[in-house]
Order: sequence, then C-alpha cells, then structure tokens
Amino acid sequence: MKYSKSIIVAITVVFSMCFANAAAASASEAVKRNPSPNLHLVSGIYDTVLSADEISDFSQQELCYARNEIYARYGRKFKSTELSEYFSLMPWYEGRTEPDQFDEQVLSETDKKNAETIIACENQKFGGAYQTDQTEYDIFKVRTLGGGKCRSARDVMLQGVLLKLPDAFYMDLDGDGTGESVQYEASEGSSAFVIDGSRIYASIEYPDQYPYGVSLDGRSVSIIMCDLGPSDDPRMHFIDYRNGDSQEIGVIEDFPADITADPGEGIIYGSQRASGLGSWSYECRWQADPSGFLELIPQKQYLIRTGSGTAPSVEILRPVSIYKDRDMTSPSGTAAPQKAKKMYTDNEGWVFISAEDGTEGWYPVPGRDELREIFSGISYAD
Repeated sequence: MKYSKSIIVAITVVFSMCFANAAAASASEAVKRNPSPNLHLVSGIYDTVLSADEISDFSQQELCYARNEIYARYGRKFKSTELSEYFSLMPWYEGRTEPDQFDEQVLSETDKKNAETIIACENQKFGGAYQTDQTEYDIFKVRTLGGGKCRSARDVMLQGVLLKLPDAFYMDLDGDGTGESVQYEASEGSSAFVIDGSRIYASIEYPDQYPYGVSLDGRSVSIIMCDLGPSDDPRMHFIDYRNGDSQEIGVIEDFPADITADPGEGIIYGSQRASGLGSWSYECRWQADPSGFLELIPQKQYLIRTGSGTAPSVEILRPVSIYKDRDMTSPSGTAAPQKAKKMYTDNEGWVFISAEDGTEGWYPVPGRDELREIFSGISYAD
C-alpha cells in the first residue's frame, strides 16, 4: 500500500520531512558506544543525586528536557508537542498517564532532589525555564539527538543511535536518495513490515507496539521488529532493505533500550542471555558478515549483566573454590562471602569472579538450585 505525503504528515510530525536529498551524514562522525546507551540526557538520573557540575554545560533546552525526563520515566504524557515528539523517539519511553492524572507521589526523593537541582540551574544560568513549542523549535539540538549535527531522526540513526519509530512513516532506508513508505503491522504470532507495498514477516509472539531503527553502516537504516517475550525474553528481528528487496539479516536477544551501534566499525553493542545463568545476560558485539547477515563476535569472556543495561550487583553468599583457568586442575583459592565487583562468563560453563577483596578466579557453573545458593540476584522463569 502506498501512502501519500499528506497522510504521512498526519501520522507523525517528526518523520514528515522529505528524505529525497538526505544523503547520509558522514560515517566519520559515527557515535562510539555511549556510556549511557539508553538515551538519557543525564547518566544515572534515575538512581543518583545530581550535582550542579554535571549539568553546568547544559543548554536551556537540554535542562528542560532533562527535568521532564524525570516524569517521562514514569510514563507521564505531555501537553507540549515538542516534548511529546522528543520523548516519542526514546526507546525506553512509554506514555501511559495523562498530564492531569499524573500523581507526583510516585516520584522518589532522588527524583525530587534532581528536579530541584535542575530548576536551580535553570534559574541561575538562564533566569528561568526554557519555553517549549516556540516557532521552529528543533529537538535535534540536544546532545542525545546529535547536538545540532543532525537534520532528522534518520541522521541520528545514521550515527548509530537506535530510535523508536512510528507504525507508519516515509524514509530513505537504503540511502539511494529515494524514500520508501513503511508500515508496521504488529500482531501476535506473525508481524510484518510493508515496504512500498511488499511485505516481510517475522515470527513474533509478543510484539512491541512500535518498530525501531538504527544504521549499521552510516549509509542505510535497518528497521527492527521486537518480540518482548513472555518473561523478559526479547528478540529483535533486524530487516534490511536493499535494491528494492527486504530480508531479515539477524536476530539479537536484547531490549531496544540496551542496543547501540558504531556504524564506522560496523558493530552493534548489546547483550544476550547467558547459558546456564538464569536471568543473567552478558555484554557482546555483533557485526555483519560478507553477505550482510549479523554474526556474534567471539570473545574469551563476556561481562555479565544482572539487569537491563547494568553491571552486576551480586553477593557471593557462601565460600566457593575458584581456579586459575577453566579446568579443575588449577586451584587458586577460595572466594569468601562478599560483593562481586565484576563477573564474566565464557558462555561454556564457567564464570570468572572478581571480588571486592581482590580475589579473582574461574568457577564452574553448577545446577540452577546450587547457583541460587551461591549468588544473589539470579532467577529463572519457571
């Protein structure tokens, strides 16, 4: 099905611009992996009290967005068209509560202190808050969306940032200077993209409401269907459109908010579920093979995550024997009950423990019941 430009404009303001001349932004400006891949203006704003120094170089517009991000985290919608457009691009945002129905009692003490810090900075530096919805406002001036280097959401994705997309839009996917009409049809069992009238399906049991997009090469945009899974078991299906044809190039078992890419190197950063370790996942990287399909880049060891986008917060609950290498003939000593600073997995039956007291070594992964007795923070979907 073809969509006229007027219909596309009605569907979304953000994606209504013409892409006929949108030759890709230079891959030399590709964004290296951001320490805060979740697209938050302030890293740690959810659980860390901000200092004024952390936001001292923010523009008035960025301070406004950062302050409202505190509320967006809880699913608050916005009367401001500008804020609605900005947060609609964030993979982590789900607007659920009307502004008039939002209860500020849900805010934590950290949230309230951070809001106060941002307001104080707005008053001290600018004499007040930024006024949204001014004529010719530009959401792409803020640092999460390119800091003024980008002309459109497509330009942001060409820099390696994964963005949430509307369910119908018009975009130059393959970088040939001609836009394609794209419609996302989400349904349990099988979802599809309709690109210029041609459908490509993926097996999706628990479809995300929105599709996503990111560039792997700095020239074209891959679009993504996400299966959220029955119990935090996501599967992201990457679709490429080239020479009038679309194909699935790979599946990554991660949440959209945890994915970033480096188009300059052709690498995707994310995580996937660790073998034998229940709910834990490990950080890993993918790249396209010569045929354009995604393949996992092998590593000797992978950093374990115990939550979405976080390093492990794990207690060793009882003494465990550790080994210098991944065999039972190289004993290294015992790790006493304490916190683990970092943990790694080879994804083949061993984990590497780096404890707070400096003790380090490999430990063979036991059965699930014993694993629960040894480490905190691990769970299994039964």
